[in-house]
Amino acid sequence: NVIARLKVLGGLLTYRNDIPQEGRIQVQSEFQSKVLDERLSVFPTIHGQRAVVRLFFEETGLNNLGALGFSDYICSALKTIAAQTRGVLLLTGPAGSGKSTTLAAILRYILRCFPGRCVITLEDPVERHIDGVSQVQINPHGEMTFPVALRSLLRQDPEVLMIGEIRDAETARIVIEAGLTGHLLLSTLHSGSPAGALLRLLEMGIEPYQVTSSVCAVVNQRLLRKLCEKCKLLDKDSNNYITQGCDDC
Repeated sequence: NVIARLKVLGGLLTYRNDIPQEGRIQVQSEFQSKVLDERLSVFPTIHGQRAVVRLFFEETGLNNLGALGFSDYICSALKTIAAQTRGVLLLTGPAGSGKSTTLAAILRYILRCFPGRCVITLEDPVERHIDGVSQVQINPHGEMTFPVALRSLLRQDPEVLMIGEIRDAETARIVIEAGLTGHLLLSTLHSGSPAGALLRLLEMGIEPYQVTSSVCAVVNQRLLRKLCEKCKLLDKDSNNYITQGCDDC
């Protein structure tokens, strides 16, 4: 059974076939030069379980905040927010738009420019290992849930907290309260626009005055397609570059 083997590799509960589960698969040594991480997602259907493995490839250039493609104004604003000691920064956008990559780049910037700051992350699952950061794996089907872990971590005297995703009203309330009490919170939220993220918080029961006092910025990002540098050609009629396809792309 392929899915059963994947669940073993991902450290999931093999005897539970009726709940969705997520985990990480340890990358084998012969592939570590190319594949950085493998994320496993298993979901039950009426025909059996459905499994998806997402491969994260090594992109050393994306570790730097300035190399993500943001404009100078946005990049400068993110660095200003990273230097603060309180507030909530929310990243929004569709799945696969690079929100986790941006959060990881911000954390690396904080560690590089402000050494000694206590940085802790809560993730489900842990997507990227970052040296110098205390990373915590959430178990939504056990006792280590986002609200439980977040309440306990606030007593660990953290200075910077990264929450993988705000999924429910209880987590949102604790995040907002932490941002008001001297912690810098970074997190993601499913929303199609910055204004939609604020409305989502209000729908979760957060008071408007708490939103305005704690949320310092909302970033909504998308991925843009780039033409292959090795095979793109200049179209003389339109004066635009076009792609023709090659082995590299």
